[in-house]
Amino acid sequence: MDIVGSGDAVNLSSSTGTAPGLIAELSDNAIAQSGAGTGILAQTSGTGLLDLTLASNTVAMGSSSQNAITVVSGGDGGAGQVCMDSAGNSVTATGSGNGVAVQQLGTNSVFALDNLASPFDPAAVVSLLTTGNPLLSGVTGSSVPAVATLGGTNSGFTATASCVVPAPPVSD
Repeated sequence: MDIVGSGDAVNLSSSTGTAPGLIAELSDNAIAQSGAGTGILAQTSGTGLLDLTLASNTVAMGSSSQNAITVVSGGDGGAGQVCMDSAGNSVTATGSGNGVAVQQLGTNSVFALDNLASPFDPAAVVSLLTTGNPLLSGVTGSSVPAVATLGGTNSGFTATASCVVPAPPVSD
């Protein structure tokens, strides 16, 4: 899907902890010129559950934009849970935003990443994101290819062997 415009181009949010929560796969999208917003924003608030797969997306951000991809667990300080698998994404960011930003912010929130070698280590998270998404090299200006932010008392990213893979759509 090609998405061109301003504001947050794709905005996924989960705010209730009823299982299975929001299971989403964003793949093979082209997002361009996302004005002052974020290319892909996925977040939990409250006790939200989010299982997210990001694969082979191309996100090109303008000079006044925010991060190309932002994924947040516990954005409102809540106990949300995110499980993310990210690979093969390509980012161009020329403004003050970063390529990929992941944030574990809520006091009791959880942020699990597929194939994370060293849990609770933001540098390992950045390494995983830049290795799994080798096309983050288009990030210039004050931006960095990937950033991991911790907050709350349960601070730390955790490892998982595999997030839930979304089931294929059911046709009538």
